[in-house]
Amino acid sequence: MNFVKLLLLLTVQTRWSSIFAAQGRTVYSALNTMMETLVQEQKLLKAAEYYAARRADKLKIVTRIHERWKQVHKETRLNLTTTRSDPMTNLKLIQRITSLWPELKNSFLNRAEERRALSHAVARALVPDVNDIRGFTRLLVVNAVTYEKSFDEILNVRTPFVSLDDFLELSFRVKYHDLGTNRLNTLTSAVDLAYYGLLQYEDTTTGDTDDTESTVQHKPIQLTKERWDLLSSLTDDLDENGFWEGGYTLCKAILQLFPDDDEFIFKVEMFKDKLQRKRQEQDILRRNITETSVVNKVNPDKELYAKLCRRKRLILPTRSDLKCYYVHLNSHLRHIAAYKMEEVSRSPLIRIYHDVIHDGEIELMKSLTTPHLNSANVFNPDAGVQQSEDRISNNAWLYDPDRYPIISGVPQPPEQAHLYRVINKRLEDCTGLNGVGTEGFQVNNYGIGGHYLWHYDSLYYNDKSGTYKNDRLATWMFYLNDVVEGGNTVFTRLNIAIPPMKGAAVFWYNLHPSGLNDFRTLHAGCPILQGTKWVTNLWIGEFEQIFHKPCLKGADRETSSPHDIINYYEALLASM
Repeated sequence: MNFVKLLLLLTVQTRWSSIFAAQGRTVYSALNTMMETLVQEQKLLKAAEYYAARRADKLKIVTRIHERWKQVHKETRLNLTTTRSDPMTNLKLIQRITSLWPELKNSFLNRAEERRALSHAVARALVPDVNDIRGFTRLLVVNAVTYEKSFDEILNVRTPFVSLDDFLELSFRVKYHDLGTNRLNTLTSAVDLAYYGLLQYEDTTTGDTDDTESTVQHKPIQLTKERWDLLSSLTDDLDENGFWEGGYTLCKAILQLFPDDDEFIFKVEMFKDKLQRKRQEQDILRRNITETSVVNKVNPDKELYAKLCRRKRLILPTRSDLKCYYVHLNSHLRHIAAYKMEEVSRSPLIRIYHDVIHDGEIELMKSLTTPHLNSANVFNPDAGVQQSEDRISNNAWLYDPDRYPIISGVPQPPEQAHLYRVINKRLEDCTGLNGVGTEGFQVNNYGIGGHYLWHYDSLYYNDKSGTYKNDRLATWMFYLNDVVEGGNTVFTRLNIAIPPMKGAAVFWYNLHPSGLNDFRTLHAGCPILQGTKWVTNLWIGEFEQIFHKPCLKGADRETSSPHDIINYYEALLASM
């Protein structure tokens, strides 16, 4: 096992070989799976303690390793239980489980009876596959582009648990699977990963490291022919595309570790000579590179998505008529305990309701759904429900106890039924709509790297059958926690970014009064850079609102079709 596999377990499409595979769960996208990984490490700690007590001749070194990792285990538990999950916390945990513990077992446990306890726990380790590696590297590039951060900033890795070969594997995947946004982005992303790996290796071999960890981890540096071919190809591509400064920097980094390599000694002089002779052409080169990088037609939704994801707070268009006030629809009691409502947009209607779900309700909702979290699917009007790289999260459902009192042969627990009714009543009090029309509560957990690319919540916006169907009139989404970094809900065609706020809910209409899709409500969930994100979605059906919000043919003053908003984009992009 190596760092490449570890990272994908952290972010995309990684599976437990024996625990989660049959359930279709992924480690990257849910905090609960990281907690279960922590439980497995606890068993490994106990096994190591048992071994240390029996083997006096190796007691000293194993005890040092045990005490060091025991302290790290406590720190990891603190981070995960306080939802301060970050790449380094998850990285170190899974690296210990998948790489260091097996290596410890193979290095020190020679007798069959002494191997048995650790072997049983190690056998439950995480086993990703090639598709996991490809998925992670694609997501790594997407995050770097979205947040305009270097890989150094995203990973923030300075630890002896990683190797140069691990980063070269990531670089290889990016380059040969074309995982960038365009050809040049693929090249520069692959180069960044290789360069960062070279620096990382130098840091971990010349910097401060922990003796107990280095006892197991450090090995002489060796590169396979495939890795040398990769470095050679990257420098050749940099030369062909005019990235001479980048080629010079990469060659210098290679020579820091391999000072006698003739190929890169020649290339560093070649790049140096080209830079000296053609400094005056650098401005022209940069302009050409910029033009080349947008050979593919720019998707305005994608461009706005990245800009809005980088916002740290709610920024609204300058409008004098947006207000904050208390609401108490359908409830006389709410005249003295009304809900706090903030207008975000009036056309289309988007509102934020603050403090509308309590801590106890949040924890109950999480506890009821955590055991049932599975990889999220998306609805395709043409293909139906399917998995998609557009949505990286785990989710589970809570259903209406009056319509589904028994699920899979098991009655719904009383506390779940009570929670469902209370939340539905609260939705009615805030919106004036009929809560009976909800599909159920979909609880979603986004781990580091988790996201949901731009989409509509309405199901039949592309339907051409002519049949009138019960579409999603409106969306209500609870934020169940604060996110350390990332995770905005963004409306790309409205220039609106809403950061997650624990206890708040965002509400909007997906359809016009005529029942047609409002194309302005295209929205997305931004990637999680640090922490985790819990949300609960309630989609309100159209048919059940016939007496609360009638469908009126011809009532739309604005069609908001895709063709109607093309001209709107230029002004919106310019305003940012």
